[in-house]
Amino acid sequence: MHRVVGHLVENREQMHVIVVSGHDRRARRRIARFCAEPTISLRLLGWTEDIAALMKAASVLVTKPGGLTIAEAALCGLPLVLFDAIPGPEQRNCARVADAGAGIVTKSPLETSLAALSLLRDESARKRMSACAQRLARPDAAAEIVRLIKNREVSAQSLVRRMTA
Repeated sequence: MHRVVGHLVENREQMHVIVVSGHDRRARRRIARFCAEPTISLRLLGWTEDIAALMKAASVLVTKPGGLTIAEAALCGLPLVLFDAIPGPEQRNCARVADAGAGIVTKSPLETSLAALSLLRDESARKRMSACAQRLARPDAAAEIVRLIKNREVSAQSLVRRMTA
């Protein structure tokens, strides 16, 4: 994450960057070392309960491909740039988001920052990706799962296997 932020700051393009490091003090220390350029507003947050509000205000989300983060971003119609996926579920999450047209999967910090910058410059691409992200959203997923199991349309075990990633 700190390398992605470093590339964004070095770019000097006008933008507002909010970094949420959660409880990761090491990441927070590394990112705090960057001096924002006059054209860049850099705000560093630790743990916050305001993720939904931040996502609703964002133009692009650069993140690891965790399932809950992707689900929240989809509900907000937020285009994604996904990086640093761990093998297994996060890689499957990347594939699903990319296949749906809702995000870009990157392989390096430089590629990640360049993808984010490209999306920030291209409003029509962001709008297309936003629409694709919204199609991924399942705001009533919990109720639908209960209905499927209750009506015995599918077993709980097979549903878990089918819906993972």
